[in-house]
Amino acid sequence: MPDVQVTSPALTDSPKLERQVSELVANINGEFGSLDFIPANARAEHQTLKKDEFYALLSVADLAVITPLRDGMNTTSMEFVIAQGRTKRSPVVLSEFMGISKHMENALMVNPWNLGDVAAAINQGLVMSEPEKLARHEELHRVRQGERARTPYIPRDVLESRYHAAKKRLFFFDYDGTLAPIVKTPSMAVPTPATLRALEKLAADARNVVYIISGRDGAFLEQHLGHLQNVGFSAEHGGFVRAPGTGNAWTNFTEKLDMSWMGEVEEVFRYYTEGERSGVGQFQCRQCQDLLENNLAHKRPIEVLVGKKNLEVRPIAVNKGEIVKRLLYLNPDAEFVFCAGDDKTDEDMFRALILFGTGSTKATLDAPLSVTLIDAEDAPPVELAIKPDCVFTTAVGQSSKRTLASWHVTTPAEIVEHMLGLVGEPTKRTAPAEEEEKVDSRL
Repeated sequence: MPDVQVTSPALTDSPKLERQVSELVANINGEFGSLDFIPANARAEHQTLKKDEFYALLSVADLAVITPLRDGMNTTSMEFVIAQGRTKRSPVVLSEFMGISKHMENALMVNPWNLGDVAAAINQGLVMSEPEKLARHEELHRVRQGERARTPYIPRDVLESRYHAAKKRLFFFDYDGTLAPIVKTPSMAVPTPATLRALEKLAADARNVVYIISGRDGAFLEQHLGHLQNVGFSAEHGGFVRAPGTGNAWTNFTEKLDMSWMGEVEEVFRYYTEGERSGVGQFQCRQCQDLLENNLAHKRPIEVLVGKKNLEVRPIAVNKGEIVKRLLYLNPDAEFVFCAGDDKTDEDMFRALILFGTGSTKATLDAPLSVTLIDAEDAPPVELAIKPDCVFTTAVGQSSKRTLASWHVTTPAEIVEHMLGLVGEPTKRTAPAEEEEKVDSRL
């Protein structure tokens, strides 16, 4: 049975690693292969593989092995479940360190550091009986349809208890859809007096580190929030950061990255926004997105994002999650973390805060790219003081919304209410009491 490994694009060229992989594949094929059988195939597929070819591979596979050492909402496992729906119903081996693993209990879960367990799971998947394959696949398909996974409402009493017990706290807020509601005209999304009051009171406590991590540009953030001297800012989805305090300059995280792709992207954007195509609608936006994803994204270290009323292209190495990692790395003594967001770009923050393996209560953080690029290339790992039950990742939206966050609230106003509650300002309780009582036993 041949093995096909599909790789993801690296942030930088890695000729040494590619050579090592090629040599390993050659050794395997030399020992176990023949003229008409090649057991191992590993190529830089991200440069040439089209989506329909990728899904074709998923549909005919006898087993999927997805075992990153740390990852968040890697959707390949769900794509595999969908692709297998009309073919083999093959099982999937999944790393327990992936954020999605908690929603895919019927996958064969492994610790990727334990090669023996990985090998045993691969064998179990390949010899699995057809009835077991079908039963596991049906359960995984239900999870994909959202029949079981719902995000519980954030327990306010527990949140406040953990907050007051901590000696140092970190707060990470998205802006649009989190601190301010989504509006038709983006320039009208200004913070309410209650929002400003909550941020000011939180930031006034020396034990709190407060950052707004937004897709907005620095000019907008400074115009509406710049007077909050003790609040830090990250603009353009992690591209720029300004530390709390007066007179601090913005740090550009893209300066040391390869940004040569920008000319090509700008040419595509101009094609869809100039002349007859000016004032493009949703259809043209989707055409532009498809062109960028199919003809450019797989050749460059970039990601195409559909945001709130906009289409964006960014370097893979720059995102909100990198900023969260940086701030966590620079504040390893933090004992409480609250992170709130409402859309796809905020999932990068939630992913960065998946710090603990199954059953683990201690976490070590390697120096993120946002530290090695700016501060010290050889920065060492740090031990984190945070405990699993003191990380409150919170999605704004309905409980049925698929997210990596552990908790949810329904509206931006509820985020503000919870923050005002932390600083001792009495507010109404928006969530029904019975919903707040649905707290996991882990707390």
